[in-house]
Amino acid sequence: MADAAAMTREMRERVMAHASKDDLKRAAGGLHDVEFVIEFLQLAHGAARPALRQPGMFEAIEACRAERLISVADHDSLLGAYAFVRQIMNRMQLLDGEPHDALPQGEEAELFARRAGFAPGGGLSALEQLLQELQYHKANAQAAFNKYVR
Repeated sequence: MADAAAMTREMRERVMAHASKDDLKRAAGGLHDVEFVIEFLQLAHGAARPALRQPGMFEAIEACRAERLISVADHDSLLGAYAFVRQIMNRMQLLDGEPHDALPQGEEAELFARRAGFAPGGGLSALEQLLQELQYHKANAQAAFNKYVR
């Protein structure tokens, strides 16, 4: 298992080396961190636990919880992070039919945040609210990576 963890950490380092800090997939805490955690657990335990052999990420996260490889809190954090970032990326793709790995910039960013369901409030713009929630999920994904891939 130590070899699999080292290999996963090395792969993450290579991926992150080519990512901007705004990259929703490859930057620390992005989609790939969730995927690395779950795929590492599948690799490390999948031979002995066939229930882990799930092709979809949502199903794989559920299987890791059912097999008690992750806590309920980590399950909720990983599922929440994956769903949130995936939803943001899907909404960006709806704008022009093209996949995007980073949020729009400038005035487009605030407009996108509003289209994504965020509204100004509590002294924060729609974009600031989106970024705050994104940072929350990224921190959770990064913490899970550091906890499970040792």
